[in-house]
Amino acid sequence: MNFQLFAIFMLFTLFLVTSHAGIPDRCLEPPPQGIGLCKKLLFGYHYDPKTKKCKRWFSSGCSRTKGNSYNCLKECIEDCVKSSDCKEN
Repeated sequence: MNFQLFAIFMLFTLFLVTSHAGIPDRCLEPPPQGIGLCKKLLFGYHYDPKTKKCKRWFSSGCSRTKGNSYNCLKECIEDCVKSSDCKEN
């Protein structure tokens, strides 16, 4: 029983690693969140690894967290979508 659980865990881990191969770590981080109590509307784009597309996000705060956040759609696509489409020869 323990071996079967271990084998399933290892296969799942292998799937996760290979399904995101070639995508920069930044693209796999969670979408940004607003920081602070300001009522400023923040927005941008982030990569969604489930759909393999860049999506618009909205939040409020004084500033936003760093990571999977892009000011324009083109930057997000160039960093994340095109990276995920590349295949090694």
